[in-house]
Amino acid sequence: MNMTQFPLKTHGDQDEDPKIDIDKNSFYKVFNIYLERKTVYYNGVFQKNVDEIRRTLEPKKNDGNEKWMRIGDLTFNKIDNSWKLTLIYIDTNNLK
Repeated sequence: MNMTQFPLKTHGDQDEDPKIDIDKNSFYKVFNIYLERKTVYYNGVFQKNVDEIRRTLEPKKNDGNEKWMRIGDLTFNKIDNSWKLTLIYIDTNNLK
């Protein structure tokens, strides 16, 4: 949680989906929903987001730059010389 910028922003799967700000009290619930969600297609099988994170030892060069980085559906920004989680792409319709 120390590496998260609050309120944490969310963006739905579709542009018209609600955008919800997540506070510290809701963070673990929302992050666990994200980790368990099967959205990653790998080796012919849909896998959980947590599996994609485990496979990502280092971000690819085209996944960001020195101030911004995206790993899967997680967006990080460099804030005060530290990387912070700032946005999660998640099905926000299930967060209400």
